[in-house]
Amino acid sequence: MSAIVTIQQRTSTGQRELLQRLGFVHVTGLVETDLRGRESVIGDNLPARWIGRWDHNNGRQCVTTLGGEVWIRTASKTGMTSEEITDLCPNGTGCYVPCSNGENIAFNDIMRRLVEPDWMPERTRE
Repeated sequence: MSAIVTIQQRTSTGQRELLQRLGFVHVTGLVETDLRGRESVIGDNLPARWIGRWDHNNGRQCVTTLGGEVWIRTASKTGMTSEEITDLCPNGTGCYVPCSNGENIAFNDIMRRLVEPDWMPERTRE
């Protein structure tokens, strides 16, 4: 059984600008609803083995930073350079890709995150 982590350190301003420029949206803490209506909070119970990794599935690409932040984008976007991947994801591939098997995040939540990457919906604030 692998350890569960919480966000240890926020991505730097430069890393966030890079992720946003590459079309990624910060989704840590947002609620994802699966096809059966079950809800889970993205980034909760994040296994340590997914930290510092990236992956893609069914048209989505995910980056899980060294600090445990989860960022997604459509995989049709231009790829990242090996230097960018190494900086953000030094542990290679192999993480969960949210919204890649029919799961959804509320549209308004995604729109709010585009404007304010650290915004949290009321239902997941502590």
